[in-house]
Amino acid sequence: TKANYVVMGTHGVKGSQNVFGSHALRMVADSDIPFLITQKGKSLTNLKNIVLTYSYDKETVQITKFIEELAKNNEATIHLVGYIENEQNFKSKTLTNEVILGGFLNEKKINYEFAKLPGVESYDKELLDYAQNVDAGVIAAAYFNGSKIALFKNFVQDLITNDKSIPVLTANAETLSKMYF
Repeated sequence: TKANYVVMGTHGVKGSQNVFGSHALRMVADSDIPFLITQKGKSLTNLKNIVLTYSYDKETVQITKFIEELAKNNEATIHLVGYIENEQNFKSKTLTNEVILGGFLNEKKINYEFAKLPGVESYDKELLDYAQNVDAGVIAAAYFNGSKIALFKNFVQDLITNDKSIPVLTANAETLSKMYF
């Protein structure tokens, strides 16, 4: 029997981990199982609100399959927070993913709502502020392992070590592509 996901804690990043990524992120990169990562002293007791990030990439939609059961078991609302795109082709793909997400969640009878961030500050900051405002129990985001250097994968790393201590569910996007396409 295969686990649905691995639950692990993190103490953040130190020293060379700022360049090469945290131990937690390297484990995600080498796994085909999603990880639910929490920070020290944080429990997973409030899962009534789940924030899901998405963009124009198909893998950002596929992670929804991993939070489906979590949402159902906790009668949670999924808050869909799309990345703000300026280029028309990416905007169009992001809108397509919105339709796919809405259709999937409707079919599974999961409560959800789309959130529009103001776009004044960075996406990361506005996302974390939104997650805190809705009392999110977890943030879900696909991890893109395109580089061995952490500078190119800071989004999920920053989520994992976020200053609001919100747990993060993430999975290797490359694995998601192989599983569903």
